[in-house]
Amino acid sequence: MQYKAENKLDIFEFHDAELSLGCFDKNTLVFSATHLNIHKHTKQNPGDCDLEIERAVLRFEHMESVTFENRSPIENGNPVEEQIVLEGADAVKEMFSGLV
Repeated sequence: MQYKAENKLDIFEFHDAELSLGCFDKNTLVFSATHLNIHKHTKQNPGDCDLEIERAVLRFEHMESVTFENRSPIENGNPVEEQIVLEGADAVKEMFSGLV
């Protein structure tokens, strides 16, 4: 089966997903995901329970500005590492190193 969701990332859960970089070309980012969950009672999953999608392709088009913020582990309510925010080419490089 094939389903399409446009501008609807909130219907998915990525907690068990494994992401694999496809390509980044001309402001379009494509990657595949396995073990992606989709919420129940959505157009793509009208059932009564969340479902796991075996393989999905995610495509982000018209990316003009990229910002990357690392997510440091939290201990006792405080970040363990320094929070870093990158923009532009540095953000894209860091984002790709995480996906690869």
